[in-house]
Formats: sequence, structure tokens, C-alpha cells
Amino acid sequence: MILIIGGTGVVGRELVDRLLQRGEQVRLLARDPGKARERKQDGAEVVQGDLADTDSLGRALDGVKSVFLLSPADPEMPELHANLYGAAQLNHWPHVVRLSALGADPESPLVLGRIHGRADQRLIDSGNPYTILRPAYFMQNLLWFHSSIVNQDAFYAPLGDGAISMIDVRDIAEVAAAALTEIGHRGEAYELTGPEAISMPEVALRITEALERRVRYEPISTEEARHNMLSVGFPEWTTDALLELYEALAGGGGARTTETVARILGRGPTSIDTFLEDFAQAFRVRRVADA
Repeated sequence: MILIIGGTGVVGRELVDRLLQRGEQVRLLARDPGKARERKQDGAEVVQGDLADTDSLGRALDGVKSVFLLSPADPEMPELHANLYGAAQLNHWPHVVRLSALGADPESPLVLGRIHGRADQRLIDSGNPYTILRPAYFMQNLLWFHSSIVNQDAFYAPLGDGAISMIDVRDIAEVAAAALTEIGHRGEAYELTGPEAISMPEVALRITEALERRVRYEPISTEEARHNMLSVGFPEWTTDALLELYEALAGGGGARTTETVARILGRGPTSIDTFLEDFAQAFRVRRVADA
């Protein structure tokens, strides 16, 4: 049995699909089991609980051989994750695969890097068998720009012209599935990137080619981005942490690439062109909510 914490998000959904396709028994921990109803229909078991409820963690870990751990970035994340590490020690020490972030380090200059770094270190120090995945910026984040691309043939972000080694979430899910089910990954911390570092102006050109219509990128200020994010409901702490990250990416802090995906999967990581080809329809069709 494999326990998935964070199974209803963009990475978790892809991972659950792959594990079920492999014939694995999958259990999802969900604060609201109703949100995981589709996963249950697909064959996954769903149990109620969360990282703050240690009793629910104990029940969820019963009979589990490995755990995938993902939760939203939060100031309390290292402590919440430590609840799982402690519960795992009481349940036969299952292998924990934690989704971290590229550049995670307790001494990182970025708040998100420090929080992920602290959570990583808590896992390493816990004594639990572990694998840590540290992916770059997700290609799927480009889907956030769906509405403005459909309606204005443009997208807006405070990312300047910094090159970013974006990775397809589907590749992250495949690496996670391998780490959870195959030998040879324990004690590893994998830095996961796409095959190239690409700037947002270049992304606009690639989208233009994929859609066969001109799409432009318009850089915006941090102040404008902050206003926009708060206006659509982003929490203030999350907004400021993300904008700090975006400033680093705009300055070229996300340009490094690695060969890790190719080494683990035996193939190169998905290119931005393949991603855009696969998701082109998302940038062509206006959703009802946007009408």
C-alpha cells in the first residue's frame, strides 16, 4: 500500500494515475474526502485526516510501505511534516518520498527555499528511509495564463527575461512513481529540471508557434503582481513568498539544468514544445467561467 498526501493537486493527480496504472494499491489522505471522490472511483482508497492530526496519520499509515508527501508551502510546514515522520516511526518506518523545491536549503536567501530546506532536513534527521524530490518551476504554471492568452493574446508576469529550467509535472510524477516503487532511490535528493532554461519572452514565441497566432509576454512590476494576486484571494504570506521567488527567477536564479530526469527515467525530460503541443487546446478554448 502506498499512502499519498497531497493526492488531489496537480502533481498528486498525475502520480496517482501512474501508480494505479502500475497496479499499486493507493490510499489518499484527504482533509475533505469529497474532493477525492473521483480518485476513489478510479480504485484508490480515501481516508480522512491531515498532517495536524497525528491520530489520523497513524490510521492512514497502517499497512503502508511507502508515502508520498506534498503539502502547500506554509510557515508551519516543517513542523507539520515532522508529525508524519514521527508517526511513520511508529508504523514500521515506511519509505517517505517528499516533494521539495529546487534550491531548498535551511540557509537559502528565499523564504520558500528555507522552509523546504528545513522540512527536508527534518526528514533526513528523522531516521526514516527517504527520497527528496526538488523540482524546478512547473510548466503547468503557464496554464494560469489561460484566460489572458485566450482573451488578449497576451500573458503578464513579474519574471522579466530570466531563463527558467521549467519541468513538466508529468515528469515529476513519473520520477515520484519510480522512487516509491523501485529500488535504488533511498537516501537520495534529486534535483529535477526540464531540458533547457527558457525565458518568458521565448515562451511567448513558442506559444505563438504552437497556436499559430501571435501571443506576447508583458512583464509587470512586483507591485502590480502583488495587487493582482491579493485581489484573487492569494494569502498575503503566500503572495510575498512567491514574489520573492519570482524576483530571483527574473534575475536568472532558475536557469540551471540537470540530467536527473533522464538518468532515472531513461529518457529526456519533456520539452516546452511538447508540453505546449499537448496543452494547446487549453489556450484556444474559452471556459464557461471566462465567458
